[in-house]
Amino acid sequence: IEEKYQWDLTTIFPSDEAWEEELASLQAETETAKDFAGHLLDSAKSLLDISETQLGLMRRIEKLYVYASMKNDQDTREGKYQEFQAKAMGLYSAFSQAFAFYEPEFLKISKEVFTELAKDSEAVKAIDFATGARIRAKYSLEDELSMNYKANDNPEKIAFLEYREEQIELGRNQKKEMG
Repeated sequence: IEEKYQWDLTTIFPSDEAWEEELASLQAETETAKDFAGHLLDSAKSLLDISETQLGLMRRIEKLYVYASMKNDQDTREGKYQEFQAKAMGLYSAFSQAFAFYEPEFLKISKEVFTELAKDSEAVKAIDFATGARIRAKYSLEDELSMNYKANDNPEKIAFLEYREEQIELGRNQKKEMG
């Protein structure tokens, strides 16, 4: 394929060699990230540092994957770029395994720690928004359920809250059964 019909991927990586160097660096950093397991909630600083590391690695892995994928799409007959794409996918899998601890540990955060952390807007910005939203929803729901909602005269709201409470209890029981 003539070069004029190909993407200019030098804005992502200047060369295949630079891509391979980044791959090696990310593989090493992903392996090191396994040491974070069990330490996410040691302090607000560890939460912030580990969250920033996770997000930073993810961005770099995505960049690596985009380059490999686009190189492969330029000419799917070229085995080198099929291998690049497979390596990038393998790295993403290793990253997912290395950070498998993140969400379960994050969901153990106490309301007090989360409230204190939320005061620091820079720390909140660095934490994955979706996970943060789950925490806020978790505590909003617990607060709502802990209120004496039976006193509310709206039967539809009472039925809905009772249903949600049953679903939470079902989830807790399933979690206990799983270990």
